[in-house]
Amino acid sequence: MKTLKTEKDLRAWLKAVCGTKHLTWIEAASGGTHGAPDCLLALRADDAELFKAWSLRKGLLLPIELKTGKIAGSTGKFVITAKMRPAQVVWHTEAASQGVPSFVLVGLGEQIAIVRGRDSPKLAKGLSASLCKRVRVNGTDREQLLISLFLLENP
Repeated sequence: MKTLKTEKDLRAWLKAVCGTKHLTWIEAASGGTHGAPDCLLALRADDAELFKAWSLRKGLLLPIELKTGKIAGSTGKFVITAKMRPAQVVWHTEAASQGVPSFVLVGLGEQIAIVRGRDSPKLAKGLSASLCKRVRVNGTDREQLLISLFLLENP
């Protein structure tokens, strides 16, 4: 059974689930945008058909930040081990204020917690709110991941 222990593991999982031609990786570099997400997930034309209610259009890019974490006891809440930097929180908050849906995927061993980018200030404090969806690492495909993103953004 596959487990996600590092951000590198989460990145490899996302590549395997979504395919490399639909992901654009954003690397931190001199002159880059502080706080920019780790990648952009491109939605295909047939994805737009699947999510008409989300007003999707061809060419939509979903910004995604990757983090790792661990489940904290029996509460079901989780702690992220690589904290959201203030610039990352600002980026996701600004995106939300402009109507851009963004997400944080948190690798939790055999699960991934999906958090809306606009809820990243809560993650910056270390504990999630109950405002997340969880998917299993094993058995989750691209469509299931997109449906989870959609349902989180449109409860």
